[in-house]
Amino acid sequence: MATGRCRIERVARTEVGRYTTWINTQPSDDDLTIHRSSGNFLADQGIADPDEFKVKSHLCHEISSTTERRGLTPAGLAELAGETEQDIERVLRSRHENSEVWRLIRILTALGADVGIYVIPGSGSDRGVVVSETVGEAERSKST
Repeated sequence: MATGRCRIERVARTEVGRYTTWINTQPSDDDLTIHRSSGNFLADQGIADPDEFKVKSHLCHEISSTTERRGLTPAGLAELAGETEQDIERVLRSRHENSEVWRLIRILTALGADVGIYVIPGSGSDRGVVVSETVGEAERSKST
């Protein structure tokens, strides 16, 4: 992994009366190490399973969008989905760390969404990819 070094000086501005003074708040010999990205932002941020995180985030976004479009409150969605209002509020804020993918799918289907899981064997790469996307009306009518 390539790294670079650069110097950063932190200064603070203080105003006394009509005079402005700039004060160096950090020694000038402090260095910052910059690391090149691995290409996976979520992994670089320490997310244990970036693929699962992406899928959960997408499902939460769809739940939130559908709930808003239908004019439902968190309490209304909780009753519809058979979940607690507190859990629904967490999902609507994309706080999905304690939610299972299947639970999010159940909430989406309670909202009337069809959720499909597709496997495409033999993609030709060493490791497959996880893709999570919403299919619009035009694409859905083609597949049925």
